[in-house]
Amino acid sequence: MISLRMIRENSPCASGWRKVREANKHRDIDDMFPMSSILESNDFSDTLWSARCIENQKKLFANFAWWCANKTLTYTRDKCFSDCLVVVKKYIDGNATREELKTVISFTRKAADTIYAAHSRSVYSHVNNAAIHANDSVVHAADAVYSSDDDDDANAVYYDSYIDYVDLAADAADTSSIVAYYSSCALNSAANVFNDSSGVRKEQEEKLKQIIDAGVWLD
Repeated sequence: MISLRMIRENSPCASGWRKVREANKHRDIDDMFPMSSILESNDFSDTLWSARCIENQKKLFANFAWWCANKTLTYTRDKCFSDCLVVVKKYIDGNATREELKTVISFTRKAADTIYAAHSRSVYSHVNNAAIHANDSVVHAADAVYSSDDDDDANAVYYDSYIDYVDLAADAADTSSIVAYYSSCALNSAANVFNDSSGVRKEQEEKLKQIIDAGVWLD
């Protein structure tokens, strides 16, 4: 649940604020209402943005980032990326250490760099482009989960590099929702390469609504 005051105190963009305020003009500023209703009044990115207004939900949106990244694996044949997501999920669930996660992220990033270098020496094909989006999604979702326990300034600086892409303001408190959106964009981009994206965003919206209504991750 969320309130208009909670949204306003986090400095929403003017257009997003107008939409959600108009949709809830019958409410007092402190009335609580379902966060999932923002999907109806605004859009997918505004709903994920509003995650920053809810305390203690980093794990929920880390799981959503993982879920989006996991969906991209159909576009890549590189096993290291699927192996990485196995460790990421174990870490989210408390079954892997930060050192194990750090190790697999480092290995996966090196593999991604090798793949990108190989692709840059050739003309990009649809398959290569989809793989790039898929691999990016895995690496950044893993980074987000690793960093979601940290609240230092370095974290904020690191995620500033994604501001232009996701069109969101990043700081240490936002990292899980920021990269959840980044991962969802990468999934949509990969799907668009093969013209099979008609149901991708709809599936994401339904999953997002499901988990924020429940307040817990649902497999």
